[in-house]
Amino acid sequence: MTRRLRVVVGFGLMLCACGGSKNSASPVSDIDASGDTAGIPAGWALAPGFQDQGAPKTCDNISYTSCSGACVSLSSGSNNCQAMGVALIFAEMVSDANGIYVSQQGFTHSEVDRIDPTSGMLVPLATPDGSNDHVYLGLTDSSIYFEANDAVYSIPRAGGTSTSVLPSVTAWGPMAVVGQRLFINSSSTQPLTEVDLSSGTVTPHDKGITGIARDGSDIYFTKTDGVYLAPSANFASVQTLAPGPISALLGVSGNWVYVLVGSDVRRLPKTGGDTQVVMTLEPQGIVRLASDALVFTRPASDRVYVCTAGLDGTQPTVHGYLPAGVPSKLNADANFVYAVQGFYMVHFGR
Repeated sequence: MTRRLRVVVGFGLMLCACGGSKNSASPVSDIDASGDTAGIPAGWALAPGFQDQGAPKTCDNISYTSCSGACVSLSSGSNNCQAMGVALIFAEMVSDANGIYVSQQGFTHSEVDRIDPTSGMLVPLATPDGSNDHVYLGLTDSSIYFEANDAVYSIPRAGGTSTSVLPSVTAWGPMAVVGQRLFINSSSTQPLTEVDLSSGTVTPHDKGITGIARDGSDIYFTKTDGVYLAPSANFASVQTLAPGPISALLGVSGNWVYVLVGSDVRRLPKTGGDTQVVMTLEPQGIVRLASDALVFTRPASDRVYVCTAGLDGTQPTVHGYLPAGVPSKLNADANFVYAVQGFYMVHFGR
């Protein structure tokens, strides 16, 4: 069965950020003298080198945002202004403490990339054929798994030759891989699908799962009524970690599971227990879990700020801003904060 997605063409602004030493963020009150940081609460920090990104202007008949008077090209720019790509449509972004990976879909082929944490730029790993396939991703400690052409492949995280591990698949969606067991969460109305990659045996599990995350050999998942653990990916021994309404599973970091409940970012111990609020989003704000930070947006009247906070919600820091709207993806590594809006993916220095 061949999947096709309708592509709606849109346009956006390429944006910039000017980074510096990660450990010397300045209070907003020391910098905001001209209204450039309007909408940022007092006491928040600005990432080193943050400056007014300037009014949009045109370079080569394409709208950009200026950064110290420089226009950003498709792949590079001065003063750490970087736009990372535009040729394809960004589909998925997955990460753990060892890296960030993205997939893109196009009219003639798709692409799986890793983000180089030193340069903050995309490094292609695989370019599977297939028109407009939405490429889902799953990580293990050594490999990245991806769906393309109704099959599942794996490739070493550092790059190399992709290998077909499942020649035919009838379900697709966010993936988690534990050993030779592949879990595909196609939708909350369908059973979670487990596929034995060595035998091809398919086992359906619960319906109503809204998110899955792998942590070692364990699978954490959410339904609308709570947070659950399948220890060693054993769905016959599921444990309830926290009952109650859950909007989204953000992921697992350290000893904590992070979830979204309404506009509140909450965390709870991996062994279960009470949840604690670590952050409350502004209306229309979004949040994603990175390996060492919460990455979130704070909308303002004419822009949306891209921010980070510690995993406990403290030390909110603004790294840059996008045109008013909702980014589709956010993430961060030690050097950069990443955002996708429209066709464009940009990074801001930390």
